[in-house]
Amino acid sequence: MIIRLMAVNWLNALGTLVSFFGAFIALFIGIYAYKAFKATEKREYKLLALSFFLIAFQALIYATVLPLLYIFYNKMYFSLSNLEIIFMAYKPILLQVSHVINFLFILTTLMGYTLLAYLYSKIQSKSLLILLGSLVFALSVYSFSYVSFIGFNLTSILLLGYVSYHTIKNYNEKKNRNALYIAASFSLILISHLLFVASEIYSSDQTRALFSLLGPISQLAGYLSLFIVLIRAQYGKKK
Repeated sequence: MIIRLMAVNWLNALGTLVSFFGAFIALFIGIYAYKAFKATEKREYKLLALSFFLIAFQALIYATVLPLLYIFYNKMYFSLSNLEIIFMAYKPILLQVSHVINFLFILTTLMGYTLLAYLYSKIQSKSLLILLGSLVFALSVYSFSYVSFIGFNLTSILLLGYVSYHTIKNYNEKKNRNALYIAASFSLILISHLLFVASEIYSSDQTRALFSLLGPISQLAGYLSLFIVLIRAQYGKKK
């Protein structure tokens, strides 16, 4: 998804609720990973914490921007003429703010996914991290400059596909519930991005609405799976 300057409909409201829940889960996972880093001084926990803090930040951006736009379009006027006056007066500022927020949303999402992919990479070096970060920054600029909804989601799919592959591989090796929930969570979030792409490809309004509905639902299921892992870790259930 890419944030668009528009009033909220029920699909966007669903996306907002999913993002709030996702931000909550990602934030707690980030805090948990940071505590593990402070206790062990292991670099992978530091990067894991940073990746989930970035994911929490982008989810929070999406969850707060849409309600604010809704309030502006639906509450800050009393008549159509007043709306037009207000909108024309603040349109340049609104557009600039929405552009900045859009870029932050794209960049933090892709950077968070990149860090996760890097953590699963067998070649972990600073030069590789810098290379990946530079590449993702360039892709973020491209997606932002051309308002490429599909480009943003395809980049997310590429990164999450790599992460999902390794989480599934890890489950096949360990065969425990936590590994299963982690594999399921990233696979479901990957599927959500595939559904977002499908919602743009199909021309039928009904088909697009269906994929737009299934995308946030799949994302929510992925976050729920991560939440289960968090609860199990909190209560000492490692298998």
